[in-house]
Amino acid sequence: MNYIITHAFNGLTGKNSFFDASIFVYAEIVPWIIGFFFCLLLFFSYAKNFKVFLFSSAVLFAASLASAALKILFKFQRPFEIYETINPVFVTYGFGSFPSSHAFFFAALTTLSFFFLRRFFLFFLILSIVISLSRVFAGVHFFYDILAGWVFGFIFTYSAVYLYEKSMGKHG
Repeated sequence: MNYIITHAFNGLTGKNSFFDASIFVYAEIVPWIIGFFFCLLLFFSYAKNFKVFLFSSAVLFAASLASAALKILFKFQRPFEIYETINPVFVTYGFGSFPSSHAFFFAALTTLSFFFLRRFFLFFLILSIVISLSRVFAGVHFFYDILAGWVFGFIFTYSAVYLYEKSMGKHG
């Protein structure tokens, strides 16, 4: 099932150079812009409460480390490394495929936006989904890598926010 979904997404590439370029932009460039924009919004929204900005920055940094640790632990190959039928839009190497670090990070960012930048939550949710799925279209992740990244990222960040709010006296 994982291969079928991944192959179906990736099978849409290679037919239109504009579409392929868009996949590359959303998979590799937009994440940097959105991450920077999120940090700016958070910084200016909480200029008087710098703790929220520091906490969110620490969570995003820790999420990056946690996803890297999981990749080292699991060591799954990327789709284009396993199947000749997967045509990558670009090639990326690193720790491995599972879970998707992009999905983990953007699930964390989206969860933080739900708690601290609620009016921008839908914006970050939609872009985070597009960024994550573009990695499947690009052939650098399996669909399950994305799902796992989102689940791990959400659980990790929700737990961190819960502990943060509990330490601030917001949970009973």
